Amino acid sequence: MAEPIFFSSDLAMKKVLAEFYSEYVNENDFSPFMGGSDYPLHVKDAIGKGQGDQVYFSLLDALNPDHASINMQQAVGTGQKQVIHAHEVRINQIRMTAALEGVRITELRTPIDMFGALRPQLLTAVQQRIRNDLLKNSHYASSDEANSSPSIHRSLFGNVVAGKPDGQHNTVMNAALGACGDPDKMTVDHILQLRARAMLGGAVSQGQANLEKKIRPSKIMIKNGIKEEKFILLLSTRAFMALTQDDAWKNYGPTRGVIESLHQPSIISGSRYRGDINGVMIYEFPELERNTYTGKGNGNRDVLHSIFMGAQSFGVCFAGTSDFSSTYMDHGNIYELCHIEQRGNSMMKFESSKVAGQQIENGIIHSFTSAN
Repeated sequence: MAEPIFFSSDLAMKKVLAEFYSEYVNENDFSPFMGGSDYPLHVKDAIGKGQGDQVYFSLLDALNPDHASINMQQAVGTGQKQVIHAHEVRINQIRMTAALEGVRITELRTPIDMFGALRPQLLTAVQQRIRNDLLKNSHYASSDEANSSPSIHRSLFGNVVAGKPDGQHNTVMNAALGACGDPDKMTVDHILQLRARAMLGGAVSQGQANLEKKIRPSKIMIKNGIKEEKFILLLSTRAFMALTQDDAWKNYGPTRGVIESLHQPSIISGSRYRGDINGVMIYEFPELERNTYTGKGNGNRDVLHSIFMGAQSFGVCFAGTSDFSSTYMDHGNIYELCHIEQRGNSMMKFESSKVAGQQIENGIIHSFTSAN
């Protein structure tokens, strides 16, 4: 049976091996989605910026193609106003420190290279912190206050069925979560509804004139001369398990013998990339359990938060290069290694053109479904 070894304890009676086995942790699973302006996580370098500074991402609205002068119609004075939304990201200094105690006695009595292990341990924790900060950015606090939930054009609570209009819970978070019952689990139809909101700009039932701007796909390819548009859906493990129970998912791929593409979902490979559904690339993201609304659903069930992403969903800004600092204390008995970075991150939003003062997600549709 494993027992902890404290650096200040007497190791003389313990036969310690040089090899050690570190705990398995997921690092920053957002990394594959981080890059330029076409990526879900738009990353920028802010040269000359530092702690407390603000960096702005500019979001430019498209022009209306119907506003054109035909033949002899006057064009002068009909120019469309260019609308630019500035999304603010604040830079913070983030320091993470790891310590070794009893440095001298540890070096004498155990062959473990703790100094060599400290830096990679710290870097792993730094990557986890970036991931957790981004998940926190996307999370809405449970609340009974009005206007506490995301816009219906950037959210889907449960599944849209007859007698349950998708816009009835558009302002109060707890009311929306409380309506999620047994029929509101993750399904293929739910995923298609998320995609429809992205393609159309929101919930069509709210009226075509009230829709917000469309979400840009995270990837656009050409197939047989026609655009193939890709979005990304991050599911917690429990949300994915609920999806596997959906008959439409079962018919879609996992049990079929015919392989149509390398992207066909599989119950064999164990990949966290679970396949495509109508251009939606599905990834299992266990850390999304951090965003679970425990006991907030109908019958005190858990409500799971999944994230549907297009381009420019998050803004991430690094000010300068991260660095390490080290120090000895207590006459050399304690050694500390600190990782220092200056970083800002935020879920990107723009001001609604339909509802004054309301902020709308630029590239995210929030999915809320019942746990099993």
